[in-house]
Amino acid sequence: MSGNVVFFSRGPMEVLLALNTWAVPFKDDLVRLAIISRRRNLRKSDSAFVTARRQAARRRLCGDVSAWNAWAENMVALAAKGSESEPLAGVWQLLAEADLRDEFFADRLNAGVRVFPATFDASGARFERDVWFNHSHFLGPVNFSAAKFGADMNFEGTTFAAVANFSEIRCRGRAEWRSTAFQSAATFEGAEFTKDAWFRDSKFLGQAMFRGAHFRGEAGLGACRFSGSADFSDVTFIDNAGFDKTCFEQEVTFDESRFQRHAWFASAQFRKEASFEKARFLGKMHFADVSLAPSQSPASRHLRDLMKRSV
Repeated sequence: MSGNVVFFSRGPMEVLLALNTWAVPFKDDLVRLAIISRRRNLRKSDSAFVTARRQAARRRLCGDVSAWNAWAENMVALAAKGSESEPLAGVWQLLAEADLRDEFFADRLNAGVRVFPATFDASGARFERDVWFNHSHFLGPVNFSAAKFGADMNFEGTTFAAVANFSEIRCRGRAEWRSTAFQSAATFEGAEFTKDAWFRDSKFLGQAMFRGAHFRGEAGLGACRFSGSADFSDVTFIDNAGFDKTCFEQEVTFDESRFQRHAWFASAQFRKEASFEKARFLGKMHFADVSLAPSQSPASRHLRDLMKRSV
C-alpha cells in the first residue's frame, strides 16, 4: 500500500464521503440505498443517485490512472477498517461499485494497470474503439455480458479475483487475454469473436464456460491451465483452434463443437474425463503426445481413436 492512503483522523463514513464527494448530496439516504441495492436494482425513484454514481465512475475511468488507483487504494483500506460495521460495509459497496451498464464509449478507452475494488458492471455497454484493461486487478465480480466491442479489446495480464462474465459479448477486433488469471468462475458462453482471440498462458482456477462461443479468427488457448471443469461444447472454430500444451485438471467437454481448420491439442494433458461426443473435425487434427487419465469410458475410447487418426 502506497503513501496515497488517507489518514483516518475522521470517522469512516466521513472519509468515505471525502473519497466520493459526488455522493455528499445523498449522504442522509445512503444506508437505505445500500439495503435496496443488495436486494435488487435501485428503483426509478433513485435515478438521481444512479446517474451521479455512473457519471463519477465514468469520469474516473476515462481520467488519469494514478488518480483512479489512489482512490482505489483508499477505498480498499477503508473497507478493511470498516468491515465490522454492516451499514458502513453496505454503503462502501454502494459507492465502490462501478456501474457502467449500457454506456456508450465513442473514444479509445485506456483503463489498464488499475485496481477495481468492487463490482464492475459494464453489461450491455458499447465500445466503439480500442479498449485496454491490461494488467489490471479486479477484486470484485466483473460483468461485461452482452457488451459490444467495435475494435480491439485487451485484458492481457489481468487478474479477476471473483466471477468474470463475458457471455454474449461481440468483438469485431482482436481480443487479448494472454497470461490472465481467472481466480473464480469465468464465462464466455455465446461470445462471438470476429478476429483472433488469444488466451495463451492463462489460468482458469474456477469453472470455465465457453458453450456456444463462435471464433471466426484464430482461437489461441494453448499453454493454459484449467483447474476447474471446462465446457467448450457447441463451439464453432472457423480458423485454427490451439489447445497445445494446455492442462485440463478436471472434466472438459467439446461435445458437438466444430473445428473447421487445424485443431491443435499436441502435448495437452487431460487429467480427468474429456468428451468429444459428436465433435466435427473438418481440418487436420493434432493430438501428438497427449496425456490421458486412465479410463475405459466411451469418451476416453473415443478420444484415443481421435489420437490414432490425427496427424
